[in-house]
Amino acid sequence: MTVGFYTSETIASGHLTGVYKNMRTGVLSLVFRCAALAHTETTPSAETPEVMWLPFTDALSCVHPVYAIRIADAFRPDGPFVRLHDGDRLLVG
Repeated sequence: MTVGFYTSETIASGHLTGVYKNMRTGVLSLVFRCAALAHTETTPSAETPEVMWLPFTDALSCVHPVYAIRIADAFRPDGPFVRLHDGDRLLVG
């Protein structure tokens, strides 16, 4: 499958790794682990100002914590996970 018109990445979709809900906005995100099959240059836009491939630990430090947990969860063998956040931090309980 090709991922949208924002990145032009061709991927193989894998298993569900997590369900994340922003309790402030009501947005629910389903996250799947995927593998890149083909890469084409991406033209920066307002939606995707930058696209890059990073090692796991570098990726965690480059994104907001509510997104970093999604990356970390995708590499854990004990998922899928269900997590709540408020857009700024994870909510417990």
